[in-house]
Amino acid sequence: MKWQPLFYVDGIPVFKGQRLYHHNINLTGGIVLAEFPAEGEMVTVRSDPSGAVPTVRVSELKWTPAAEELCPTCRRPITA
Repeated sequence: MKWQPLFYVDGIPVFKGQRLYHHNINLTGGIVLAEFPAEGEMVTVRSDPSGAVPTVRVSELKWTPAAEELCPTCRRPITA
């Protein structure tokens, strides 16, 4: 069985369970998992920290967190 991507971020296919980052920490927790196929420009993802399922624009998802979303000490994503 060939795996089908759910959607594409920056031209790269995204498969179920892959980790992505979103700028709105209040909405998504900052880290999301690909869970559902995109519907046009919108996609429902699963928040990694809380398990919530917010809908966001595909164009707002990134493969790496923005520099201001990283902890200045440990350089890991800030999730709350």
